[in-house]
Amino acid sequence: RTSRRMPVTLGYWDIRGLAAPMRMICHYGGLEFDENLYSLQEAKGGPSRWFKDNKPDLLKQNPCITLPYIKDGEKVITLSNAVYFYLGRKAGMTGNSDKEKEQVEAILFMSFDLRNDAVAL
Repeated sequence: RTSRRMPVTLGYWDIRGLAAPMRMICHYGGLEFDENLYSLQEAKGGPSRWFKDNKPDLLKQNPCITLPYIKDGEKVITLSNAVYFYLGRKAGMTGNSDKEKEQVEAILFMSFDLRNDAVAL
């Protein structure tokens, strides 16, 4: 079992994007974290460190690996909603009763719909 005090590693491009909520959850929930930030500029000019170095190693631990991801001990979780749920559970933010859990899920999915609509503007 992973410790709440053992830092998780967040991996994402060097922008706010989908990793911003991950950072917010960690800060609000008191979770320590460090980051692997990958350069978008490097990716546009050729393979970035993400594609050359990190992704091949992480593929061995999670065949669905993409950005964003978190590494927590031996666990590697990828895809934004899965990461948000994992961090929320680790921080004790996902509710105790079924009703609370359903409300948390509804808020997450509603916020994602709002984000998608805002990006389309």
